[in-house]
Amino acid sequence: MAISIIKIQNVKSLKQSIDYILQEHKTSEDLISCYGCDRYTILDEFQDIYDERKVKWNRETKNKAKMLIQSFKNSDVVDPQLAHQIGKEYAENYLEGKHQYVIATHIDSEHIHNHIIFNQVETDTLKMFDTKRANTITKLHQVNDDLSKKHKLTIPEKQQRKKGSNYMSQREVEARKRGRSFKAELEEEIDRAIEKSNSYDEFLKIMKSNGYGITDGIFLWIEHKESKRLMSTKPLGIHYRKLSIKYRIENKDFEIVKNPYTIKNKHIDKSEEKYRENKGLRRWATKKNIMYLQEVSHLVINKGMSIEEIEQLTLTEEQFYKNLEKSISDKNHKINELEKKQDAFDVYKKYAWMIRDYKASDNPEEFKRAHFEEFMEWDMAKLDMRKLKEQYGITSKEDLEDYLRILKNDRTENYKLYSHLTESKTKIIEIDKRRKR
Repeated sequence: MAISIIKIQNVKSLKQSIDYILQEHKTSEDLISCYGCDRYTILDEFQDIYDERKVKWNRETKNKAKMLIQSFKNSDVVDPQLAHQIGKEYAENYLEGKHQYVIATHIDSEHIHNHIIFNQVETDTLKMFDTKRANTITKLHQVNDDLSKKHKLTIPEKQQRKKGSNYMSQREVEARKRGRSFKAELEEEIDRAIEKSNSYDEFLKIMKSNGYGITDGIFLWIEHKESKRLMSTKPLGIHYRKLSIKYRIENKDFEIVKNPYTIKNKHIDKSEEKYRENKGLRRWATKKNIMYLQEVSHLVINKGMSIEEIEQLTLTEEQFYKNLEKSISDKNHKINELEKKQDAFDVYKKYAWMIRDYKASDNPEEFKRAHFEEFMEWDMAKLDMRKLKEQYGITSKEDLEDYLRILKNDRTENYKLYSHLTESKTKIIEIDKRRKR
């Protein structure tokens, strides 16, 4: 089942953003809609509102527009027309007819998505768009959830606050201790499925045969057996992300080592002047210290760790792990993107005859219509080749293969380093524990 996800961001350059979302290779005429303006005169009509506001309020409009991005994961079950219709309904409900906007539905990537650029100045009152949290977070997601229910799309679980890579909530620790953790169960199921699989597609089949609902897009989402809500594998850690799972299937000799639990909260010294003088800040610090004591208590009583061992789990170490994870993740995504462009040079050569015949044709337009699909394939190959040259200096298939080989070797070294450090860290903690006993 498809998942609808919404986010909002500032528009730095209105012209560049509009030009980007209206590119012909990303969308089509029937997937572009406007409200309060015409698609060919958007900039002028937006500017008219800014000029009116300047006359009324005697001030320039600096923050001219915002962009809404509405994505439909697993887009094979959402056709472009339906996605565009949902986008229009979203704009109508969220902006309430107060702002000019343009919608373009993009169909050139792995998942269909809508771009909605709207004027931050209200058409009638000339007031600015309300950027309070209630509007840009609560209402933003509520409208999307309502439309998801209406069109029978899955509503993803609320995104958790970002935490350190080794962080595990107290609730999750207790759930694992009692053997009731869905995350721990899921990790074990994924580990077993990887061992049995010879390909990523086989891995997905095994997971489905074990009763898990799967949504496979840019990220891997797995359905909770009981609540039927989808959860991304990303929070499980670097070894359970989609591209890492593919790596583990292709490299069965690679053994993962899971990070030991680390403390997240810090003790706050309330004797500092700012806490003595501010009652609200003092109350906040008290709550934080209670959370810290609860966490330390768990590590001392249930994990058998000393205070010295707890202090060894430093922020510097956490940051190093984060940087290493980011390096692995970046290389995974880069390899994935480059592998999609591997056929570009062959496709470009394959249609050399077509370009020659097209240039020699008496009726080029008729020739192009007759070979529309071939031209689309050739155009995409040409675009991929241009990106490879601009971004990586790659001008041949051999250059691309060499670059991929280097990237994959670097990625393997990163994975080995990550596991080696984690294993060493675990051994050091165990040795110190035995020594102190």
